[in-house]
Amino acid sequence: MAQNTVSMKHYQMYINGEFKDSESGNEIKVLNPSTGEEISTVPEATREEAREAVDAAYEAEKTWKKVPAAKRGAYLHAVADEIRKNKDHFAEMLQEEQGKIKSLGKH
Repeated sequence: MAQNTVSMKHYQMYINGEFKDSESGNEIKVLNPSTGEEISTVPEATREEAREAVDAAYEAEKTWKKVPAAKRGAYLHAVADEIRKNKDHFAEMLQEEQGKIKSLGKH
């Protein structure tokens, strides 16, 4: 029988401009709903880490709203361009995590 050699992916939290794992060390296993296979892990944030993320976002919004609309739009267009460049990767993630068919994951 062939053995699966694909390593499990691990994603980190993004809080206040930094990718990191939970200080608790706890993780949540993400399952493919079609197969039940474990496909990745994500940190299980503590209550304090969740508050830190919300507080950081609240503070960031104060600065972001002062950026002129045209400049904010340019940032968003740049982000959209990067998403489009990686659309196959994102479609595969949606297929694995939500059981979507490929054509629905690309839209």
